[in-house]
Amino acid sequence: MDTKQTDTNSTTELARVRTREAADRTLMAWIRTSLSLIGFGFTANKVIEALEAGKPASPLHSTLVFALSFIALGAFGLLGAIIPRHTQRGESKQAIEKNDDQSLKCKRGKVGWKRDI
Repeated sequence: MDTKQTDTNSTTELARVRTREAADRTLMAWIRTSLSLIGFGFTANKVIEALEAGKPASPLHSTLVFALSFIALGAFGLLGAIIPRHTQRGESKQAIEKNDDQSLKCKRGKVGWKRDI
């Protein structure tokens, strides 16, 4: 009976580790994508400015709006990825301190799977 309990505990623990690593990979993907958007915004602004160097400036400043939209999209992506992750970390630390197994389980969130570990 002890071996079965040990097998179940090790399987559960491995599942928690896999879930934690998957959440870390997802967070890194969001950060990578957001930083790419920000970099693309800066690069697009400089390239378009260089191409339009001899032309009179348009009153709309479409290049600036285009570049700033990518920069803002990247910044919001970073905030959207980091803020929920930070709050999940705090909740998981509290659950571990309480030794509450129910709180440590994965729950269905508003968007995708959230993990509490």
